[in-house]
Amino acid sequence: LEALRAALQKLPISHGGKPGEGEAASSEELCKACGPAHTTLVEMLQMVHRASLSLKESIGEDCPVFQVACPFKNCVTSGGVPLLQALETRTWGLWIHTTHSEDDDEEAAEGQNSPRPPSEPSTSATVPPTPPGEENGVPIPVAAPAPPVEGLAEKLKMGTTEAHKEAETVHFVREFIKGKVPRAVYGQMVVNLYYVYEAMEEALEACSDHPLIEDLHFPDELNRKETLAKDAEYFLGEDWQAHYLPSPVTTEYVARLGDIRSKSPELLIPHAYTRYLGDLSGGQLLKKAAQRGLKLPDDGSGVQFYIFRRIKDNKKFKNMYRARLDNLKADARTADRMVAEANVAFGLNTKMFKELDRLMGFEIDVKPSDSFAPVEAGPIDVPPAITNAAAAAAAGACPFAALA
Repeated sequence: LEALRAALQKLPISHGGKPGEGEAASSEELCKACGPAHTTLVEMLQMVHRASLSLKESIGEDCPVFQVACPFKNCVTSGGVPLLQALETRTWGLWIHTTHSEDDDEEAAEGQNSPRPPSEPSTSATVPPTPPGEENGVPIPVAAPAPPVEGLAEKLKMGTTEAHKEAETVHFVREFIKGKVPRAVYGQMVVNLYYVYEAMEEALEACSDHPLIEDLHFPDELNRKETLAKDAEYFLGEDWQAHYLPSPVTTEYVARLGDIRSKSPELLIPHAYTRYLGDLSGGQLLKKAAQRGLKLPDDGSGVQFYIFRRIKDNKKFKNMYRARLDNLKADARTADRMVAEANVAFGLNTKMFKELDRLMGFEIDVKPSDSFAPVEAGPIDVPPAITNAAAAAAAGACPFAALA
């Protein structure tokens, strides 16, 4: 704000539409004077927007500053699409991470390559400000800032950035959003997901008393197997299981989940995180896209997968889930293994969608998963003093408590 105020003070009076006596500023002079102010204002608004988004993630509801209306939601892209819709299109079920749009990336690149207008020295006599950390010329000890606290949810998000970019190359998602996916291909997707969720949810249930899983196990709220069975029956008939098989990559995915279940149950967490939070993030958008593209009735037929009847507020539930992730008593090695397994989950999901690309006629090479590291068994370090009650209390704690 101080930088904006200083920049605005340099504007000529004529910029406000009321020229002062004897002043005749040219348009060139006006542009030169307005440049720094415009740049500062844009930077300030971008900072406010970032802070607003961060606060919304923390408190689970709209930032108090923007509860009436957010000016950024009124923007449209060059194609005439509302910016909010364009951004949400990129959060397709699997893609739970927030990424910069292509336009944002281009603007950032341009900003790095283009020189900024030089600041003009002030001609007025002013008292120089007191240097930080000094008072009357005497140094004042300043405490070093505390290092940022990075929880498991943030580790999973940042650690899967490259896998996320790979997922963006899939044609199926783009065609789905456009309403151009044939029913047969969509039905195969439902079948594939049915077997993935069946394996994952059976494994989570069998390992629900695991010290790292028990506080992230929400079968009533999250389980998708039954909803996918209803969708498969709608598209493929009551006896669909007798005629439709999971794809080769789906079979590989199911085998991976079974291996994790028997050797290292804690690695089920990144799979649940990747799938469930993705479904909650993009579910409503995908539901509408399916209903529009497949010409489905508006009674929920064929889109039960996207409906979480026991979750009243998706945003608050996701924030609660992330808070519990951050409060897991997992050591550094276990956290790193979870990040690695989250990348495997992304890779398998991306390969499943590439199989669907081939069904739609795209020339796609689905490579074998030789690069996926095998599941290794090994004990995890969970402090014995952490009881169920203590873990529950930690999960409901204020996320700012660690900053005190």
